[in-house]
Order: sequence, then C-alpha cells, then structure tokens
Amino acid sequence: MNKATFSIDIVSSMILVRKSGYWDIVTDIAYITDLAQAFTRFKSRQFVVIVDMRGWICSDEVKASEFKTDIVLDRRAQVAECWIVDETKYSDHLLKFVTLPSLDFLRSQSLEEANEWIARQTLTALEKDQLSKWLLAD
Repeated sequence: MNKATFSIDIVSSMILVRKSGYWDIVTDIAYITDLAQAFTRFKSRQFVVIVDMRGWICSDEVKASEFKTDIVLDRRAQVAECWIVDETKYSDHLLKFVTLPSLDFLRSQSLEEANEWIARQTLTALEKDQLSKWLLAD
C-alpha cells in the first residue's frame, strides 16, 4: 500500500493541495490541522482551493471518524474549490464540507474540465499559468 502523503502550498490567492496514498487517521489529523492554518492566512482576502486527490484512498476508519465534525474551517473568503479525483466515490464523504452556496465547486476526473474551471476563476493570468503547471507536475 502506498504511504500517505500530502502537501499544502500557498501561491498568491490559491491554496494548492496534493493528497495521495492510503490515508489513516494520523495523517488525516495532521492534514486538517495544516489546512486550517493555511485558511487562516486568508482572513478577508479572497482565495481558491485546488485539491489534487489523484492516487488518494481514504480508509474506512477516516471516513467514519467524528474528528472532522468538530473542525470548522474559516471559508468566509473562499470563492472556489476544485477537486481532481481518480474516482468520485473516493471523495463522497467529503462533500458535506463544501456546501457553501456561494462556492464555485467542481469535482472532476478530467484535467480538461479542471482547466475550464480554472479559466473561469478570477485569478490573474500568472496565477492561472502557475496552477496549470502545478496540475501537470507530479
């Protein structure tokens, strides 16, 4: 089984997240903690979140954990979120965390569809270019 890893990078007005491997509860807690810290950097400045979940598998232990229900991420300044997944079923349990009506949300298995989502965001040309390159990197 692949070791669980994640990275959270802040680039301008974007939070870029990669998740991969077989996720356990310890990794999940560390991830949520780091993500919450990243969100606090955007108290009133608008931001988007892009999560590359390709190669990520979440254990049943993590899916059933009540830990996540106690965490509140400050999403007031967030305007959009995109998840790129291998299969949508791997992220179904996370949908309840992105239920903001004003959030431009996309969950897709297609990089082409993700790039169309990127094109409609209010990002600068440089940010869009950086994001497209980030998506292609592994």
